[in-house]
Order: sequence, then structure tokens, then C-alpha cells
Amino acid sequence: MGTTSRWVVALLALLSACSTDPAAPRPPVSAFSRPVPTVDATVAPDLVRLADRFVAHAAGGSASFPHRATVRLTLGGEHVRAVHVASALADRGLWTGCPPGWEGYAAASCPVAFLGPLRPARVNGASVVHEAAYDGVVCAPPRAGPLPHGRLVVLRPVPENRDCARDFALVLVVDERGRLRAIDLTLSAP
Repeated sequence: MGTTSRWVVALLALLSACSTDPAAPRPPVSAFSRPVPTVDATVAPDLVRLADRFVAHAAGGSASFPHRATVRLTLGGEHVRAVHVASALADRGLWTGCPPGWEGYAAASCPVAFLGPLRPARVNGASVVHEAAYDGVVCAPPRAGPLPHGRLVVLRPVPENRDCARDFALVLVVDERGRLRAIDLTLSAP
């Protein structure tokens, strides 16, 4: 009986390792890219409004959104710079940058356009979804640092568009008054 039980356990372990899911497995996620635990899986209404207004701004439609005077930009967790939002509202080209010494990030050359992933999604009618937590980007390079701390909303492509060519995570971090204070961008690398 003891030998049969061991065989059953071994067979069950082997079967659980197999998958009938036709989707390709996701590459491993670095320690900094692992999901951030959240208490609530839904996005707060004020964060949804901020995200919608920010996406509209990225596409050229909205004049403004709740924000601090400056917003800190990070690329894959690495500090890029602070953007003076009043200037960036008038010139969307100011939402760009790279950490000192970087020539590129993922498949993008420096300077990386932080609004870049949102423009094609909006123009092509592809949906951008709001998520309450960061969940590693497919084929992304390892993060250089942690996500900014605080209340956040993550802008992502719809799940069926999360592949090595189209996945991204644009994390909008707000202060206690609901104003944008930091943005972290993670891109995939085809």
C-alpha cells in the first residue's frame, strides 16, 4: 500500500506540472517585478478618473489632470528626472527621458517617451485597462528598482495584447490628495 501511495503522489505531481493551456509560458519575473500585494483588487474611482484624464492627455485630448507641480519619472524603477507639469501640459514631448548613461531601455532608444505606449493604443482603438496592482510585464528587462510607493493605478494593454511586442505597465502614483506625483514605465522587449 505504501508503494502504491508513493506512485500515486508521484503521478499527480507529474500531471500537475503538465499544462493543456496553449498559451506560451511567461518568462520569469525578477524580484522587483513581482506583483505588489494589495488589499483591494479594484481601482478607486478617483484613480480611474485620473487615469482616464491622463490617457486623454497622452492622446492630445485633455488639457489637464490632478497633479503636483512636479512629477517624478522612473523607467523600470530607475530615476529619470522630475517633470514640471505646467510645462509638460503645453509640450507633451517633455514626458521623455532616460536615466543618466542609458542608451536605451527594452526595445526603445533614449529618450524614451513615457506617453508612447498610450498613443498607439488610443489611436488604434485598443483598450487600455486600469489595474490596482503591478503584475510583471511580459519580456521586460529586470527592474532596476522598486515601484514608487503610494496609491497607484496601473495602465496596461488588454490581456490579449500582452505579448513581447505590445506589453507595458504605466504606473501612476498619487499623493494623499489624489494628485499625480510619480510615473513608472515598464516596457516589454521583443
